Amino acid sequence: LIPTNGSFVENIIGKTKNILDNCPDMNLTILVSLDGLEATHNKIREGENGPGIAFQNAIETIASLKELQKKYPKLMLVINSVIHKKNVNEILELMRLIKNNFGITLGISMYRDVGIGKNLQPSLTDWRRIRGSLPKESIKYENAGFLLKTFYNLRDEYQYYINDNYLRGNASPIKCVAGRFIAVLDHNGDVKVCEN
Repeated sequence: LIPTNGSFVENIIGKTKNILDNCPDMNLTILVSLDGLEATHNKIREGENGPGIAFQNAIETIASLKELQKKYPKLMLVINSVIHKKNVNEILELMRLIKNNFGITLGISMYRDVGIGKNLQPSLTDWRRIRGSLPKESIKYENAGFLLKTFYNLRDEYQYYINDNYLRGNASPIKCVAGRFIAVLDHNGDVKVCEN
């Protein structure tokens, strides 16, 4: 899985082609992150006085990756958004935009108030409103077999349950594996074993 914000279209497409040409048996997943609709995404990615092109570049990257999938069947494209106070009121519209234009269900993650950007966590009410509007069986798993699709959907439901509990102030029922199986790549490039 290679995450990207999609800003450097030619670079992303060129490197993706290079990886797939040199490793033809590899299953490669590119995850493009969208922070909201155009104005919100641009403000978050570029700041108040940025050039206003980050969203358009991300959309162009997504369209180019969709085109690449025709030549490279082992290329998987995932689009994700982290829900927080700055975008919570436009996530459903963003989901419709992505579904209508690319046939992809927007994946969502919930922002948690750790590290930088305190007080951006959505309210429990907002999280539940978004969660209640999500499709019950996500088409992002449409190419998976029945058992795998069932597993992914159950996993998603469990993640939503964990998020509900977290917003109520409860600890996660999942034991932390930071440093053993995962690490966090911070906004400034630092690698840490934990978000905190």
